[in-house]
Amino acid sequence: METYSENVFGEDFGQYVDDLDKDTELSNDFEREEPQDLFEDSEPEESQSESSSEDDFITSLLKRNGINRHAIQVENEDGEIEEVDFDELSDEEKLALYDQANESAISDDELKTLNYLRDKKMSLSDMIKWQREEAVKEYLSQAQQPRYNVDSLTDDELYQFDLQDRYPEMTDEEITQELESAKTNEVLFKKKIDALRKEYKELEDEHNKAVQAKEDQEAEQQFNQLAESLVNVARNTNELHDLVLEDEDKEAVLSFLLDRDANGQSQFYKLFNDPEKMFEMAWYARFGKEAFQNINDYYKGVIEKTRRGDKPQTRTVRKPNNQKSASSDAFDLESQYRSI
Repeated sequence: METYSENVFGEDFGQYVDDLDKDTELSNDFEREEPQDLFEDSEPEESQSESSSEDDFITSLLKRNGINRHAIQVENEDGEIEEVDFDELSDEEKLALYDQANESAISDDELKTLNYLRDKKMSLSDMIKWQREEAVKEYLSQAQQPRYNVDSLTDDELYQFDLQDRYPEMTDEEITQELESAKTNEVLFKKKIDALRKEYKELEDEHNKAVQAKEDQEAEQQFNQLAESLVNVARNTNELHDLVLEDEDKEAVLSFLLDRDANGQSQFYKLFNDPEKMFEMAWYARFGKEAFQNINDYYKGVIEKTRRGDKPQTRTVRKPNNQKSASSDAFDLESQYRSI
């Protein structure tokens, strides 16, 4: 039976269509098999890619925490430190290493400090400056407030101490009974204690003032004795290291040593708060005399040489009485004995 294509295009075209159908069937078979082949081949590549990505992540994590993946230090059974690769570690060792890598490098106190700075909107330098100012305020506050021994006593101890001081003949038992009786009225007892503290603080102030006055008097006496000794030394010292001291020089030195400012400190005393000046003073005290002597000797020699060079000494050989005056031989002899 002839097909429509054979009637229209002839036998050759029919053969071409048959061949095309065969090619189509082969193509369909290939398309059906290709996904299976591709899937089977891609499975190991995909697994390999995931493994490589995981390795990169582990390497980056360890490196971020300063750990070399291929040189991890471990301690063996002999207590020796050796380097191994990460893959050589057991699962437990890997987990321990992970925990170590994931630990925060910031302590709780440091974290609290950072949060405090963030809340107060302060920089670290601002916080340090504020703490310094608060420390100075606290120090000045404590320095300005006098401390009393009576403040170290409790109310009961103060009441008992006052009874013993006022009534030495009272026994300990009687003092205890008096204390218990006084404490039955808390309001009245509190008023008594406040009055006692005020009284004893005034007594301490008077005592401290008397002690301070005595210390100031003794210090002033010592200072006056020192000043008198220094004045005598200045009066008897007319030169130092071959340098003549004028009265103005002596007065300037005494003023430097003895004149005091509002805080009672002289210029000489203030040098002891300057390490460089202290070292310089110690050097002068230890080597100054020798150094000045060496300088003095050196310049004396220079001056002596200069003096001889500026004024040369000459000698003249006198003529014998039997020689003629104005002899040329006498002038030649004089020039030979000229000393430069």
